[in-house]
Amino acid sequence: ETLANKTDCSVRTVNAAVRALKQTGEIVVAGLADGKNKYVFVLQMHPDFPVIMKEVFYIDTEQIAELNAGQVAEQ
Repeated sequence: ETLANKTDCSVRTVNAAVRALKQTGEIVVAGLADGKNKYVFVLQMHPDFPVIMKEVFYIDTEQIAELNAGQVAEQ
């Protein structure tokens, strides 16, 4: 909702954009656990991708592979 307000578009448009980003397979899109629909976008090609995932989400390389498999399955 916040992003929709800041970009002067609908929540539906934001949801569609987030879904499209997930489908690229290039970006990990994750929600924060606070239940407030806050998204974190992480570019998988970033040289520090594994470090970012470990520092932000506390997950290791094996868990990243599982996450990627899950995102592919969602498509």
